[in-house]
Amino acid sequence: MRARAIGCALLAAALLSGCGSHTRNVSGPRIQTALRGTWVGTLSDGLDGDALLEVRTPDTSMPITGDFVHNGPSGPVRAAVTGMVGLDSLHVAIGDGVLSGRLVLDSLHAVVQLGGATARFEARWIDQDYIARTTSTLYPLTSIGAVQAGDLLWLATTEPGYARVRDDALYDRLRVYWRPDSAWSSSALAWDGTRLWGEHPAIDGTAVVSDLLGFDERGRTGDSIRVAYRAAGLAYDGARLWTFRLDPPALLRIDAHGATLDSLHVEIPDAGAATWFAGRFWVTGTLLRRLYELGPDGHAVSFRTLPGNGVPTPAGLTADLHGPVYVESVSGTTWVHELEVFTAVPLARVLPARDRFARPR
Repeated sequence: MRARAIGCALLAAALLSGCGSHTRNVSGPRIQTALRGTWVGTLSDGLDGDALLEVRTPDTSMPITGDFVHNGPSGPVRAAVTGMVGLDSLHVAIGDGVLSGRLVLDSLHAVVQLGGATARFEARWIDQDYIARTTSTLYPLTSIGAVQAGDLLWLATTEPGYARVRDDALYDRLRVYWRPDSAWSSSALAWDGTRLWGEHPAIDGTAVVSDLLGFDERGRTGDSIRVAYRAAGLAYDGARLWTFRLDPPALLRIDAHGATLDSLHVEIPDAGAATWFAGRFWVTGTLLRRLYELGPDGHAVSFRTLPGNGVPTPAGLTADLHGPVYVESVSGTTWVHELEVFTAVPLARVLPARDRFARPR
């Protein structure tokens, strides 16, 4: 990856003091070049959770723009970053004047003062990569989930039901019943080469958990796995099924009984969906419309900007032979974006053998 040496460094210190316009002076290195980039890390020592800082400064004489996303009490929160470049720091405000101060660049740590509570923000710079090609197709339906199964793309719909796509055209529609009188569609889907898996909420005592139900074009297969949390997403790595849990955010590799075999913390504060492609996980960021590539330890190593205009709702992430497939939907309309991305791992070494015979594009 480009600038990998930079990516190992810890971000910058940000000292934000009080509400309103008052700003304390914080010493630091002189800013001589424009700043732009994305840093991912965690808040601690007063504030907890993952956070992401994106700064765009085209020139040292131009205003700063950017975004700050962090985990709030009710989910991810996005705030605008504005300001100007100073001699030894960036004068920034986060949100509508709620947070203000100086973003001081160094390679040690980050200190953030939010509402009088001082917290530490340790982060690292991640590389921005690009999508080589996007093929977008429009379908007249409302989708809530997606999974690629061989040469068929299954789109979960709000009816509830499933629309299947082959060769970029609607192939058929079908219904799956999780019990005889109840049709069901799931926003969390995976395919293991034999059957599809979908999530159905369940109650276990006082806890809301998930039943992972197996099915195919003929209906339920009878396979069922219960996990002791809500699974917001599913993925299959060619050998094992993984669940995507949002609170706390993690990818969990499970066995046939729902026991956790392995886990990867997902540090993206606005993570929405996950899929497996080219020997690694890919996760969407819903607030900033990003596609994050994760390394073996679950840490983000790069990101790409997702297509779309921000109006539709993200409705799924899956993958075919050529790359991730991102789905977004708004009432009565669904866009399927087939993405081609560059990776350092040869596909033939990491894709299950059955996937190598998927249709060419």
